[in-house]
Amino acid sequence: MKRQELLQWLQWNDRNGIYTDYDCIRKGIPLFTKMQALATVYHQIMRDHENWDGYMGKEYIRGNIL
Repeated sequence: MKRQELLQWLQWNDRNGIYTDYDCIRKGIPLFTKMQALATVYHQIMRDHENWDGYMGKEYIRGNIL
C-alpha cells in the first residue's frame, strides 16, 4: 500500500488519532513515515489477537507504536 492509503486506513480506524500530515504539522509532531504507518496499521490489526507475539517480521513493534 502507498503511504497515503495507510494513513487513510488509520484515520478510518481511529478518528481521534493524529495521522494526517496536516494534523501532525498543526500539532508540531513529525509526519508518519511509510514504515511507521505500516507498523501502526499492523499493530492495530494484530493487537487483539491472543497469540500475537508483538513482532512484525523480525522486528518487535508492540511497545514502539505511538
